[in-house]
Amino acid sequence: MATLVRVSMDLPGPVNSVVALLRNEDFLRWRCAQNRELRESFVSLDAGGGLVRFASSARLPLTWVPERVHRYLPMSPQISREERWDVGGAAPAGTGGYDVVGLPARAQASMELRPLGADRSRIDYRIEVMVTAPLVGSTIERMVAQKVTTALRHELAGYGRYGLPAVPAGEDGRADPRR
Repeated sequence: MATLVRVSMDLPGPVNSVVALLRNEDFLRWRCAQNRELRESFVSLDAGGGLVRFASSARLPLTWVPERVHRYLPMSPQISREERWDVGGAAPAGTGGYDVVGLPARAQASMELRPLGADRSRIDYRIEVMVTAPLVGSTIERMVAQKVTTALRHELAGYGRYGLPAVPAGEDGRADPRR
């Protein structure tokens, strides 16, 4: 069974400015480093055409796992994350995957970005966390889901702290809806 996590955040900028940040390696590196819940390391960015794909990795903090499970872990779990965004249309959307080495856990995500008027947007994440461990799987799953929610909220708040760039419509690789 999976635990569902939903995180939404209103961002102080239009969709095209958020898309510009998703294409910006400096921002993605900053976003990984500043997330105090999960200190990620930037791995890669491919931002060609209407698709954006980026990857990161991190050591999963042991505080994310029930203490009674620590002694059974062969190592400190490593999490690899990848997000794939289709930013070529009017409504950017994507999918993501989270794989964990050292813990029988994984997660799948879907993301959407939509306008909220002329100068605001909303980003929505829907993540299914799955842990396949006898007896303690559901406990680990709930704990990881709670930590993912906190980390993602902190990460998304970073869009406003970093400062969204002013990008005229059509200059972010997306079609200009006015044409």
